[in-house]
Amino acid sequence: MNDAEPSGATPKKRPAEAEFRALLLRARTARAAALGAALVRVGRCAGRCLAAAIPAPARSLIGRFAAWRRRERAAAALYAVDERTLADLGLCRVDIPFILAQGGRDRPAAPADRARRSRRRMLPPIAA
Repeated sequence: MNDAEPSGATPKKRPAEAEFRALLLRARTARAAALGAALVRVGRCAGRCLAAAIPAPARSLIGRFAAWRRRERAAAALYAVDERTLADLGLCRVDIPFILAQGGRDRPAAPADRARRSRRRMLPPIAA
């Protein structure tokens, strides 16, 4: 009998090298998945906190910069269109800066359109 092993005890078996590596790989994969999920949650929270922490003047500046970039992209797209397509849209190249200056605002309605709309509002409802 061996002095290192007490009587009646079964000797502990070390897992085989392949089993150990497979177990280690599963543990590392599970750890990476857990850390990734935690980082995603932290990132979402940090994004919300960061948006709330930016002062209003800076948000306004960022918003104006984003609007300017949208106008620049729209200008590039309109200037890339050929004359015939612009004519189909009822535009010419000199109209592009005006359109960009208007931004998202609608053009004022023509006087005939305004008169037509006002007549519709003045008509009495149809009795059933």
